[in-house]
Amino acid sequence: DFTDQWFFGLAQPLFQTYPKGQDDILKERFLTVGELCKIVDEAEWHYRNNRENPLPDDVWIEILTWRKNGPGGEFGIRYIEMISEATGVPVERIGVYTANEARRLNIYKWS
Repeated sequence: DFTDQWFFGLAQPLFQTYPKGQDDILKERFLTVGELCKIVDEAEWHYRNNRENPLPDDVWIEILTWRKNGPGGEFGIRYIEMISEATGVPVERIGVYTANEARRLNIYKWS
């Protein structure tokens, strides 16, 4: 169900309680790599496909914050670097895993 379910409900922001912001999420190591990939990918999808739909301002701001080709992609790099530092797994290996997660989403969610 993880792949098919949507994180963003579009009626209200996804992150409503602590941790709300990316800095808190980074500090708390709140997300798995799979969750991070899905959030960033889904935000990008909504950015490209829901631009004309009226959304609450706070939802739209959250989508813009998490989109892959914007701050979400930049945050993803910081998050992967944090995971590498905390676990000793090289960034390159986490990058391969992340690419595979993105490929899986492309095949099973977006195709």
